Amino acid sequence: MTFSITKDSPIPGSQIFPFFGFVIIGIGIFQAVYHYKNATGKERMSIVDIVDENEEKDPLNARLRRNEGEKFCPYCGTMVQTSFQFCPS
Repeated sequence: MTFSITKDSPIPGSQIFPFFGFVIIGIGIFQAVYHYKNATGKERMSIVDIVDENEEKDPLNARLRRNEGEKFCPYCGTMVQTSFQFCPS
């Protein structure tokens, strides 16, 4: 239907505009699949910590090979002492 609307357009190159709809729908499907796999996967990633470190380990620490005793601020990335509840920076 969208191709039939732009078929007789006097503007040159306007026949490509319906492809933008396909691109947007494709991006939406990709995002839905990616976020579903991230939400249900074992190694999920979140910008905001929603669980305690004791309940679920941070996969980024394993990838960066950080020690178990080290603790980092999720917002600024500075190293924080393990006894601190909040980042001093």
